[in-house]
Amino acid sequence: MSKIQEVPCAPTSPEMDIYRRRYAELQQLPESALSVLNSFKAGPEKRLAVRDIEQETGLPRRTIQYALRILSEKQFTQKLGKGAASRYQLVF
Repeated sequence: MSKIQEVPCAPTSPEMDIYRRRYAELQQLPESALSVLNSFKAGPEKRLAVRDIEQETGLPRRTIQYALRILSEKQFTQKLGKGAASRYQLVF
């Protein structure tokens, strides 16, 4: 009878815990926030204005603003500038 060899689980590192927590937060985002987040796929390094995201997603401006607030609070994006000059970028 052959014996199945058990492979020891790798110990969890603090970095893995961070990624697990971020993934769990990502899974709990509303659909509109995920759509806004996906608008950064073409150029993750770009700084996008609300109107750029509006053109990309087709979502209403107010929905985008709400989604960006959630994404900023969860530290997926950061806001640069104020008022009409505001731009958003991904946080790495």
